[in-house]
Amino acid sequence: MKLEIQGTPTVSTGVEEEVSFEFANNAVAFDAFSSKLYTDKSRAIIRELSCNAYDAHIAAGVAERPFEIHLPTQHEPHFSINDFGTGLNHEDMKALFALYFGSNKRDDNRFIGALGLGSKSPFAYIGNGGSYSIISRHEGTTRMYVASKTDGRPKLQKVGEMPTPGVPNGIEIKFAVETRDIWEWENKAKLALEFFDPLPVTNIEGFEPTKQTYVLRTTNWALRTQAQTAWGYGVRAVMGKVQYQVGNIDVSRTNPVQQKVLQMPIDLFFELGDLDFAISREALEMKPRTIENILRAVDNVYEEFIYTVKEKIDVCVHMWEARLMLYSLINSTTY
Repeated sequence: MKLEIQGTPTVSTGVEEEVSFEFANNAVAFDAFSSKLYTDKSRAIIRELSCNAYDAHIAAGVAERPFEIHLPTQHEPHFSINDFGTGLNHEDMKALFALYFGSNKRDDNRFIGALGLGSKSPFAYIGNGGSYSIISRHEGTTRMYVASKTDGRPKLQKVGEMPTPGVPNGIEIKFAVETRDIWEWENKAKLALEFFDPLPVTNIEGFEPTKQTYVLRTTNWALRTQAQTAWGYGVRAVMGKVQYQVGNIDVSRTNPVQQKVLQMPIDLFFELGDLDFAISREALEMKPRTIENILRAVDNVYEEFIYTVKEKIDVCVHMWEARLMLYSLINSTTY
């Protein structure tokens, strides 16, 4: 995904010494960008690795093929995700998996990823002993790696390589999950995978993500029922398979109509690159551009809402049908 990164042009006079800011190469920095980065760690890992798997399928031209997720069970207490994308050669493994902020997706809005942090997200889960395995299948060769931390500093070790002609390209990531966390991983997967289509193939029979029930839906927005508002969702922005809480936009930036819409249980749908997001991808970064795009979408909701309701009333044959439709709509969206 293309990122908007702004500099700060300045004109300096009388400078005696100039020092560029840098990141310290130590355990504190690595922990900040892996474990401490995410508040909801299991959901973040599922989301980040799933986004990477989806991107890999886009890059390989197999977007319609589902990737695979193994959710931990009592008999098989591990999490794994397996894609059928391009795979990586050894040099790319070092450049992408072993480099924080290393990414090859920043110039293309077909891809969800951009920050170069998602592949390191398994470090956020302490129940895996601080390590996870990576298998890269690339052009007839399979390479095995272990990512681990020594004294808090991550390292990537290549532990094997073998020729595997005919084996499809792709990457598999796998790590152990503690028994006490098994149900949490399944529940968080239901939230993280809500907007993935096609849905990943999982090992859990009957697995279905948590889906919203919409009273009204258009291309750009959808109105949820009151029941799902009770879950704590307000306005959500959906971009690149990921749902974000819009949060509070200061009243000084909104008009009365916008304030009313922002109180409704609405999902707003955006194209990749339309919004800025926090580095954890758990919230939006409320830059002026992001706020403007959200409020523009909110204005569109107000205009389309009136038209859509009128259109529904017009197709009612009897007056009682129109009254029933309005009653259902009003009671579904009371908040």
